[in-house]
Amino acid sequence: MTSLLLVGALALVGCGSTGPEGPEEEPTVDTIAVQQAVEQIDGVEAAEVAIASDGAPGRYVLSTKVTVGAGIGDGVGPVITETARTVGEQTLQSGENIRSYSFSAVGPRSADDPTAVRLTLSRYQDQIAVGGEYLGSGLTIWRADLEAFVAG
Repeated sequence: MTSLLLVGALALVGCGSTGPEGPEEEPTVDTIAVQQAVEQIDGVEAAEVAIASDGAPGRYVLSTKVTVGAGIGDGVGPVITETARTVGEQTLQSGENIRSYSFSAVGPRSADDPTAVRLTLSRYQDQIAVGGEYLGSGLTIWRADLEAFVAG
């Protein structure tokens, strides 16, 4: 019984994700600096930036949620475009094991109703200058697509 437990424990030790230089650790992105940069974008009232595992060992997603103000109107698309550019410029150099970037937005229901609601970004896709996958109300951009977009 003890030998079975030892074999099982040794097998689990080898399950970590490894890259060419060894185990892939969480990206060293300064999420506070990224958040502050995003909050400087016209139309953004607040931002939240976080890194989480995408479910596979050593692979991460960087999520950015912006809150837009009542005066944004149809300007959500340009705000998301600029948010994607800013996030890419801030993270692509240091976040080498970030595989995807997730974007979402919250804003007032209407000019007459300031209740905050999640905005469905696919409604603005003709105004968003970077390609990605519209999943639910958000937008997911793969690393290679964000690199190409930021490179111009």
